[in-house]
This record gives sequence, C-alpha cells and structure tokens, in this order.
Amino acid sequence: TYRAAKNGNGEATRDLGNFYYGGSYGLLEDKEKALELYKLASERGVKSINAEIGKIYLLGEDTEADYDLAAKYLTVASKELNNYTSQAYLSVCYDYGLGVPKDNIESERWYKHSKELREIEGRRSNFDFNRKKEMESGKNISKDDLLELGDFYYVEANYGNGDYAEAIKWYKLATEQGSNKAMCCLGDMYFYGIGLTQDYTKAIDYYRQAGGECYFELAYCYDRGLGTSQDHDEAVKLYKKTFEYAKANKTPMLLDCYYFGIGTDKNYAEAIKIFDNGGGIGYSSSARDRAGAIYEMGGYGVERDLFKALKYYSVGSDRSGVRPHYDLWACEPRYCKLYRELHSSAERGDVESQYVLASFGQYIYKNFLSLIYRPSYVFEREAKIADERMRWYTEAAKQGNEEAKEALEKLQEERSL
Repeated sequence: TYRAAKNGNGEATRDLGNFYYGGSYGLLEDKEKALELYKLASERGVKSINAEIGKIYLLGEDTEADYDLAAKYLTVASKELNNYTSQAYLSVCYDYGLGVPKDNIESERWYKHSKELREIEGRRSNFDFNRKKEMESGKNISKDDLLELGDFYYVEANYGNGDYAEAIKWYKLATEQGSNKAMCCLGDMYFYGIGLTQDYTKAIDYYRQAGGECYFELAYCYDRGLGTSQDHDEAVKLYKKTFEYAKANKTPMLLDCYYFGIGTDKNYAEAIKIFDNGGGIGYSSSARDRAGAIYEMGGYGVERDLFKALKYYSVGSDRSGVRPHYDLWACEPRYCKLYRELHSSAERGDVESQYVLASFGQYIYKNFLSLIYRPSYVFEREAKIADERMRWYTEAAKQGNEEAKEALEKLQEERSL
C-alpha cells in the first residue's frame, strides 16, 4: 500500500490515510497525517474521500476546525456522491451557519434528502432475494414490489454496482400503479441529477403527482425559482400544506416543521412533545439527534438543559444512524466541562447521572480522555472507557435502576467473551 501510494495511486493513498486514522497495521493513530493523505487522495481522483475530509474539518478531529473547507467538501460529497452522511452534516452547516449562510429551508432540504436515502437503504436491507426473479417476471406484482425493486437497483448503483437505469425502470412502473414514494424518488433523481440529466421541470412534475409526500420539495422549487418562476406566495401556501399533511398523517416531517418553523411557527416544545409521545414517528437516531439539539440550544418553549440534551443524544439502542448535531457538539470544549459536571453529580450518588454517564460511556469519555491518553495510548484509553462504564452501571444498578441492571448484564456478557 505504501509503495503504491508513493507511486501516485489514489486508492492506496486513501487506504494509507485510513491506517493512520485508525492506528492500524502497525502505525500509530495520527489524524493529522491521515487528513493530509485524504486530501492527496482527493486530488488523485478518489471522490469518495471528500465526505470524510468534510467531516474532519467540521468536527476539528485532531486539526483546527475550518467550516469553510468543511462546507466545501461536504457539498461536493452531497451532490456528486449522493452520500447521505455528508448530506446530514451539510444540513447542520446550514442549520448553524457554519461555512455557509444560515438557511433553515436549505438545512431541511439536505436533512430530508439524507433521511430519505437512509429509508431507501432500509427498504433495500429488507429485500426478499428469494422473490427477486418472481418480481422481475412482472406477474402479479404490486406497486410495493415494484418500489422494492427500484430501491434495490438504486442502492446498488449508489455503491457503484451497476447503473441507475434499472432503478428508473422499476420506479416508473411503480408510478404507473400509483406509488407516491416512487414518484418522489424519480422527482429527486431529476432534481439532483442522479442517473438522469438534471431537470427541475420534470422533477416538479413528479413532485406534483406525489401530492402530500412531496409538498416540501414542490414548495422549495417555488421558493428558489427552480424549474418554475419564483413565487414566494405559492411557496408559503405549499409550506403550510407540508405542515398540515404531516400533522394529519403523523409523518416524521411534523417534527421538522416545528423544529424549523416550516408552514407553522417554530415551536421546540411541540417538537419535543411529538418525540416523547411517539406520535407514530418512532425513535430514530436522527429524531433523537434533533431532540438533543433542541435542549442544547433552548428557546421556542423549551428551557436550555445540557443534561437533558445529553440524555436525548444517548438514550436508545440504535447507534448506527447519523447524529450530526451530537457529533458537532461533542467536539466542543464545553463538552469536557459537562463531563466534569456529570461526573461530579454521579459521585454524589445521582442515579440518573450515573446511568447517562454509563450508557453513553464509549462516546462521552472519548473526547475528555483523549486529553489525557494521547493516540499512542489508544488501548489504555479504551480500557479506561470500559472500566468507567462498568463502574457507573454498577452504581446505578445498586440504586434500583432497571435499565442499568439490564445494560450491566449485557456488558458483563461482552467482557466475558
């Protein structure tokens, strides 16, 4: 790998960067060196690495945060690679005005697109391969089956395994049977130029056919004058319809409407109420991330509370999702201050602090302990994290916290393997 990278191979340069980033194959962890190699790999034509470069600059991972460069690399990755992780981070850039002008609507556009890509991948992961041949025969096939086939080929193409033509074929057949989701997918493919020549007018046609599923996208087109004459009055009407549709159908968009003030007044209290009550929306990682951000910032009917922010960021078993608000917050110096406050409260016997400290252990200690245990002591750092989590689960369990008892049993099982 080293020899190939030295000879100018882009993929090898990226791989060498990965080795330094994770401290593997006998190399010490060195994120600064990794970043240099990532940028060199990007210059050598490896576009996929732009997502990681943007994230490193945004979070300031062992380098000084540079929001202008972060937004630049994340925008490239979001548009050219259709990378949902980059889109989620770019959404936060627009949310807070980091490297780009603060823009709630632009933030929601990238956030929603990222979320929809993850939903497509979720449907793809449940794909029934045993029925694939039967489904492709076209006999007794439903619009949901057609949508599944479209999702399957879309994800394959997104990862470089084929092209988007097959996805487009099945999505179009699904639209003929009235699939609104397929109409949204085709609208997005035209809007973003994914597998099709970018055409805002055709995107609008599909968004209109999709109805309530795509009111926001249609409003955005009128708002920004894309594929149609700019018409702010029509955009306002459609943003309001977005909110009304989300409220009537209890879609995840409702939380976003209250968070950004889309079609209604900005109202963090209502957003939290939706999250707490479920409301048919569920406890996705992205929803928890939003709830944590609400308590982190405060206002609009919610009192700022960093302890509750940490709890929302931490609670839940699904840690595989993208959590850009938490990641951005966790890299800030105030995070170490909060750790000290939380640790002090746990030492005094506060069971909630003990549980949160333990359940979020692998994340909460990492930034704080990296100040003590430098990259060359990564194993000592990881061992310390495990010991601290075990300690606080044990303390919380002693005080009768049932969740802590369950977590402690799991952690003990993991350590015995």
